[in-house]
This record gives sequence, structure tokens and C-alpha cells, in this order.
Amino acid sequence: LMCGTFEHPVSTFHNAQMLERFLPLLKKAVELGGDHLRKVWQRLVNLPLAVQVAKMTEMNGNLTRKRDIEAYLRHLGQMEPKYFLEMLMNASKHSARSYLGELDMPTLIIAGGKDNFTPARLSEEMQALMKNAKLIMIQEGTHATPIEHTIEVNSMVRRFIQDQLASQSAS
Repeated sequence: LMCGTFEHPVSTFHNAQMLERFLPLLKKAVELGGDHLRKVWQRLVNLPLAVQVAKMTEMNGNLTRKRDIEAYLRHLGQMEPKYFLEMLMNASKHSARSYLGELDMPTLIIAGGKDNFTPARLSEEMQALMKNAKLIMIQEGTHATPIEHTIEVNSMVRRFIQDQLASQSAS
């Protein structure tokens, strides 16, 4: 699990409930804007300025390659705003809390210490709720930790898998 939460991601975004309060307004704007809004959205996220805004606000621009940010923004631009907001509204109600204690398989949780989308405390709480979870906190990581610290993250995942395979073959 990387840079994510087990429940209510909308209410914990930036450690505030701001997004949760604005979702109904955003949904109404998308309904009214229709196809025109989708076209504007696609243009906005593909502007060179969008890369700069992302680097300054939600990720460590010194650790993130421009092409990785552009790929992310391109993907975001291809999403239909109506369905994206519907997904957010549904995710805002979702919680897996009641299931975490039942999970006993080895689980690796990777979190960014400077993640504003999914605050690190949520990864710590998830680890505490699970029986066999290992948490690796990348202190300088943001929500883009997998592309900011690619070598480190890949190495940790590889090591975790190798350790699991080794313990299974020893059994």
C-alpha cells in the first residue's frame, strides 16, 4: 500500500474537511459545465504551468522528473470530471477499518512524511490496526513518493517480496 488511506480519503485531504465540503459544489459545477468544462479541464492540466503548480504545491519538484509529472497530468486530463467526482464522493463514504484487524498476511505500507493528500498518521494508524504490517516512512516523501524516491521505493518493495519468498521457502 503506497501513500493511501483505508478510509474517508476526502475528509483527510490536507488534514482538513475542505474538499469534503466543496464536493457537492464541484459536482454541481461539473453537471452544469458538461462537455465544455471537460475540454477546459483537459487543456488546463496539459498546460506547462500545471507542471509548475504541481511541483510547487503537492510534490517535491527537486525530486520529481518533469516527464513523470506530465504523464500523471495527462492521465488526469483523460479522466471524465463527472466520473472522477463520483468516485471521490463514493470514496468519501468508504472505510475498510472493520476489516483491517482480520488481515494477517504480510503487508508493506509505504508513506511519505510530507504527504498532504494522505497524511502519514493514517499509514501509522493502518499499520497499528493490522496484524502483520510493516510501515516504511520516507520522511521527505510527499503523495508522489513513488516517483520522487523511485530507486528507494523499488528497493524496499523488492526486499519485502524477497523476504516473504525466503520465509515461505523456509517453512
